[in-house]
Amino acid sequence: MCMLPVVTRPLLRGTSVRVWHCDHELRGASAAHPGLELTWIQAGHAHYRSALRSFSAGPGDVVVVPSQVDHATTLDAGVQGKVIELSQPLMDEIAAATSLAGRRFDRAGVVSGGADVVAVAEALERESRSPGAGQDLVLDALLEALVVRLLRLAVLPEGGTCVKDARIMASVDFVEAHLEDAIGVDLMARAAAMSRFHFSRRFREVMGMSPHAYLLQARSRRAASLLRRGQRSVTEAAFSAGFQDLGRFRAAFRRTFGVSPMQYLEAHRSRRAPQVA
Repeated sequence: MCMLPVVTRPLLRGTSVRVWHCDHELRGASAAHPGLELTWIQAGHAHYRSALRSFSAGPGDVVVVPSQVDHATTLDAGVQGKVIELSQPLMDEIAAATSLAGRRFDRAGVVSGGADVVAVAEALERESRSPGAGQDLVLDALLEALVVRLLRLAVLPEGGTCVKDARIMASVDFVEAHLEDAIGVDLMARAAAMSRFHFSRRFREVMGMSPHAYLLQARSRRAASLLRRGQRSVTEAAFSAGFQDLGRFRAAFRRTFGVSPMQYLEAHRSRRAPQVA
């Protein structure tokens, strides 16, 4: 007997998790899913076929099938694995709130460097099986972390800028770790071990914006993450993200997201509100 899936559980925001376990070969019909499929194989082998290519995945492999990609899957006897289908609008929303906007998977295949992705995906799958106080907040935070780590493995669209300068990435990491602190371009340049002049010029070449503009965007993204989770008021989110002036916060937030912080908060409150039949 083959069970596929053993269980399907809906998560938040149009995302679901499935668990595979088959004791004989199963050949699936060609199909396309509305969301991105993230699969990690724990035992046995799965074989994929799409219009562009065919490939196989075994224990430890991480497979990504982008949304709306027709593919057929054949599972060998003894295969075990887990699948999370991520809503494409969810991925687009989180990508737009980070420096990963524009990244995408252009084809189905096995991705390298997926250990961090699997670690978060496993935590998400475990949490989905353990209802408890605050579960929605935990699931939402894990979903954001999963999408961000997954998008780090994706490619940039043709013609996009590829970030390769380790010095600039060191300054970006510094910013993300110290958003709530009083940091500026001088400290960002110091983290990159560069003079301020050369750092500012190189940062703009790599990131497509000035260091100061990136800092404001990063702080706006941090505030948006807090607002999405319902953990802070607009004022609390602003100060938690490192803004010292609410007027500048509102202006930076609108430049980043196209709406005011309050409009953003209200939109996400309505999404979290229970639907009345």
